[in-house]
Amino acid sequence: MKSLLLLLLATLSCAAGAAGQVNDTADNARYHTLPVPPAPPAPPAPPAAPTLPMPPAPPVPPPLPEIPAALHAACAGKGVGSTLTHVIAKGETMSGVCQLDNGKMRFELYSYSRRN
Repeated sequence: MKSLLLLLLATLSCAAGAAGQVNDTADNARYHTLPVPPAPPAPPAPPAAPTLPMPPAPPVPPPLPEIPAALHAACAGKGVGSTLTHVIAKGETMSGVCQLDNGKMRFELYSYSRRN
């Protein structure tokens, strides 16, 4: 019977101590919280990209010379889509194809080169 009494007393004293710790822990939590640091400042805005000037307009190409009548005459005996290259003068060349135009075979210029 004595041991039962001692056991009951020990149980009650542990329960009373645990109840005191709950309040003690709640008080400690209130006093021992770390302060929240302020948010860091926003980074500065990046610098604006430089404004580039507009490139100059390309030069106007020189006018094309007249197609020599000899090229139209050379197409008369050829089929549609035949290619011709004609040297007009030293370093000056015309290339193109023969096409049907209003019932006649005519030379159609595709490239003109002139080297000085």
